[in-house]
Amino acid sequence: MKKLFSSFALNIFCCALPVFCFLFPANSFAQGTWQWAKQSTGYSYAHDVYCDGSGNVYITGRYKGTVSFGSTILSSPTYYNMFVAKYDASGNILWAKDASGISTDVNARGVTADAAGNVYVIGGYANSVTFGSFTLPTSSSGVCCMVKYDSNGNVLWANAFGGINTGGVDYGTDVGVDPSSGNIYWLLECSSSNPVVTYGATTITLINPNLAMILLKTDPSGNFLAAIQPTSASGYVGASEMAIDNAGNVYVTGSFYGGSVTFGSTTLNINASAFDNVMVAKLSASGNWLWAKQSIQNWKCEAMNIAINNSGTSVYIVGKVHQSGSFASVSFGSLSFPIGLGWDGFMVKYDAASGAELCGTYMTAGGSLSVIPGGIAVDNAGDVTTIGRSYTSFTIGGSYPVTVPPGAQQLFILTFDSNCNVKCVDALRSGASGLEDGCISVDKPGNTMCISGGFELTMQLGSTTLTPASTSYDAWVAKYVKCTGSTLAVNATQTNPVCNNICTGTATAAPSGGTGPYTYSWNTSPAQNTQTATGLCAGNYICTVTDANGSTATAAVTITQPPAVTTSTNSTPAACGSNNGSASVTASGGTGGLTYSWAPSGGNASAATGLAAGNYTCTVTDANGCTKTATVTVTSTGVPSVATSSTPQTCALGGTATANPSGGTAPYTYQWCNGQTTSTATNLSAGSCTVVVTDASGCSTTSTVTITASGNIPVLTTTATAASCGNNNGTATANPSGGTSPYTYFWNPSAQTTSIATGLSAGSYTAMI
Repeated sequence: MKKLFSSFALNIFCCALPVFCFLFPANSFAQGTWQWAKQSTGYSYAHDVYCDGSGNVYITGRYKGTVSFGSTILSSPTYYNMFVAKYDASGNILWAKDASGISTDVNARGVTADAAGNVYVIGGYANSVTFGSFTLPTSSSGVCCMVKYDSNGNVLWANAFGGINTGGVDYGTDVGVDPSSGNIYWLLECSSSNPVVTYGATTITLINPNLAMILLKTDPSGNFLAAIQPTSASGYVGASEMAIDNAGNVYVTGSFYGGSVTFGSTTLNINASAFDNVMVAKLSASGNWLWAKQSIQNWKCEAMNIAINNSGTSVYIVGKVHQSGSFASVSFGSLSFPIGLGWDGFMVKYDAASGAELCGTYMTAGGSLSVIPGGIAVDNAGDVTTIGRSYTSFTIGGSYPVTVPPGAQQLFILTFDSNCNVKCVDALRSGASGLEDGCISVDKPGNTMCISGGFELTMQLGSTTLTPASTSYDAWVAKYVKCTGSTLAVNATQTNPVCNNICTGTATAAPSGGTGPYTYSWNTSPAQNTQTATGLCAGNYICTVTDANGSTATAAVTITQPPAVTTSTNSTPAACGSNNGSASVTASGGTGGLTYSWAPSGGNASAATGLAAGNYTCTVTDANGCTKTATVTVTSTGVPSVATSSTPQTCALGGTATANPSGGTAPYTYQWCNGQTTSTATNLSAGSCTVVVTDASGCSTTSTVTITASGNIPVLTTTATAASCGNNNGTATANPSGGTSPYTYFWNPSAQTTSIATGLSAGSYTAMI
């Protein structure tokens, strides 16, 4: 049972859970600790528990024979009797009360308290019953009873509700206080052959007397205010539990079968093959049904409990589901869970405003084995805790195992975050059977949970050993601090590549919170599943971390890289084939200063000089050792080469010589033996003539060409006698041969016309024949 009031931390009380148990680890999940544990002595067990704003703990249930709560002894030797007991925050018993004047069984199903410490208990009786000075009407059929105690256990009033002497069975399942008004809501089931039931002088007509759910609303004094039923029902509607938010809205869960049920404008329809379906409905503080939801499955599905978070935004239910045949799933809106052949558990979260299904999970043992959650609570952090029982190992959400030794019955305590991810698992292993009902309450002043029930064999709760006094069950109650598992979070750090365009980066995920061990998934290609991803190029990466409970968190990291080293090159050729070329590299980027190295020669500067023609490679290195190579080709202007040709000298014309240069760098210049400067020299006499060709780079080459004589061209040789003592007494003689005589002579500059020129002074003379 769950009741929500103002701000609270989480305390859980589990009821009607007879166990022999000891705490044992459930896999790798975080676990809680026990603060204290107490027991009654004598056959007894509890159905419900509640913790008030001062940390006081209330349990209610039934007993038979003699039972003691501390120094308080209750006795009912013949019939089962109800009890309600109050403990202080440290576990000391304050008081315990029961009914009197009973002539058949009396049971209590729900308990709560208001802000003043008044206590409200709901249950059922038949025949007669007295609470304090209040004797309720005698009835041959089952009737609901409602009792109010003050903070010291004195009965303030008691009332009956139902069909008196109608042969039906009417009983209460839950009770809650509206924190916005102080009014009391009593949740009841009525089954009577008479459609009319009464509360004092008020009569109420049931919409379906076979099984009807009623929310009875009274003021704190028990005065009737309203009786709220579904709008209509063609089948049976059963009530399990309710929760009330701070605004006075009431959330009810239970089951329906045998036909449809309508809440306000929403009609829920039973599956054709279903025995019963879960129903969840919201009632406004003014008494209007706002929304309703149901399960879809092919056989049995029952809601066990309901809770709402402190802000009133989310509603949670837990329950059990059983399949028939091959229909192996149950759905809640868009949520769908697989079903085994036994009872499987489920939890569903709804949006409190709209009823939309937000998330959920399931508990399954597979095959025909059963896992049944019974109670649920939500703490200030938004964590959701549920309790239940299992005879075997099971999984949560199909992935997260909880180990139970064979043959043992386990009371489990599961804590989820607000997204339905498992945060903590605790378990009590039992050698007994009968763990049917579970209940949770919230300890507002502290971060504790309270668990209560019945046990039949010795159990160890922390440092406290409880030993049963009876051969059956003894009631017990304990305060338990929930696990400290925190929400999973993850950060990521990275190391960047030291060079551009290389994939040497790394990224490391650092998870915190959640429950280890963790698994990792990086969105690399291919995916990496280690805590540190390696070989990363520049870019954006995301790591998804999953803890042992299936909770996930992500972290993003950006791998960066330094700027690339870039280069441009230049060169000057090696002129005239010499070692006077040069090459240079202009570099930028990289990290820090840049260094240079030329190969096969050239030194360690950005410019290399004194180079012959060829290819040269410069390696540029930055401060991180990152390199970039650039190749420069040094060309050569070369030395020009000259091919020559000539035409012979004839009698009529002189010979010619032509220079045909190649290589080097055009244009070319020429210098012939006779002083001519064109590529062809003319009027050349037979003989040798040298030409010097110079290219545009100043590189020169020399070539000699031979001019031949064509036909009978005379040949002239000369001899001379010197002029002595500076006198004009020198002579020059022309000695012709060839040609056709006679010859004529002409000397220049003496103008003599004989073969011998005389009276010559020292100087140069030309003879022409």
